[in-house]
Amino acid sequence: MRNSADYVVIGAGIIGCAITYYLIREGFTVCLLERAGFCAGSSSSTHTQVAIHNRFPGWDLVLSFKSIEILKNLSCIYDFEYEATGSLLLIESPNKLKWIEKTRKEQISAGIKSYFLTRGDLNREEPYLNRSINSAVFYPQSIRINSMLLCHALITDARRSGADVNLYTNVLDIVIKKQEIEKVKTSNGDVYTHNVINSAGAWSGNIGRMLGINIPIDLNKGQVVITEKLPELGIKMKSELQFKDEKRSSSGVNNKIKFWEKKDVRFTVSQTLHGNCLIGRIGENTNNLLDRSTSFLAIQEIISRAVMFMPILKDVKFIRTFAGFRPYSIDRKPLLGTSNKIKGFVVATGHGDRGIGWISTSKLLVDYLVGRKSFISINPFLFNRIEI
Repeated sequence: MRNSADYVVIGAGIIGCAITYYLIREGFTVCLLERAGFCAGSSSSTHTQVAIHNRFPGWDLVLSFKSIEILKNLSCIYDFEYEATGSLLLIESPNKLKWIEKTRKEQISAGIKSYFLTRGDLNREEPYLNRSINSAVFYPQSIRINSMLLCHALITDARRSGADVNLYTNVLDIVIKKQEIEKVKTSNGDVYTHNVINSAGAWSGNIGRMLGINIPIDLNKGQVVITEKLPELGIKMKSELQFKDEKRSSSGVNNKIKFWEKKDVRFTVSQTLHGNCLIGRIGENTNNLLDRSTSFLAIQEIISRAVMFMPILKDVKFIRTFAGFRPYSIDRKPLLGTSNKIKGFVVATGHGDRGIGWISTSKLLVDYLVGRKSFISINPFLFNRIEI
């Protein structure tokens, strides 16, 4: 491990790897530190997609469109299973048609393409769906990737360009002198630097506390089910249209009402290039970063709801489950930029479940650090708006 660097980046998920990639291209020396393997946290515990059907006019859409542009360009150089799959938003009830009509008009005005499919269209084009589903909207701009392969590609490229990548290296302390960063102490030695970028995702609060800085992060635990390899089941990305706090019919799980009060479970499926399907969307607030276990009740509900929308799944083998953490900021915007308290301390966290969809924030942050105008103003996302 090198003993000095212009920047020390903490966290080798999607955001940390991309920041390292862009910093190296600016000519900086970079030391990347990761407590586990690359892409070991939130970035690996995801459907690895940018689904445009749940984007709306505004900054979120700007970040998402830029991210798709970045990923498409990178896919011309590296193989990380980039697929322009499109996504299908399923409308279970006709009661939601008025809302989707209004929403589509707003989305179309902002550059989102979509096509309405009737029940007849669905029955012809998507034979594996429940035939009672009222209708759907197809969003052709949605994409999916393999996040592990993307992180590996970014790290490999950065290493070739001189980045010092240190996996399985714990950050023990960040030493400051006269309110300025002097060095980072790690389990593999010290690195002298005046600039630290905290892209540690769910663990970013722990890094902040080393400097007495509170980084307010709400942790949300998600769980996903993976199937055996299957033939292509129509459009690869599908989700149900669900309103917050919506009351729905039971999908066969005991104590369901109590369960819905605590969880945010919905049907979503994403089929990989190799045929495996990632199924389920569930959210549970937590403060326990050490518990990445899945629960039987959650998995049971995910599968039950999936079978309701796609009956073919009742005869499929489910080979694995996993859980991960989504680090949300308190206002659900990413936290970017420098601290007002410690010179040289930079934050890049709070991406929630949008890490891949907001990979563009890594480019935005590096543009900010070098004083260059970017594709969107960083001001709404600056960390000092909520720094405590």
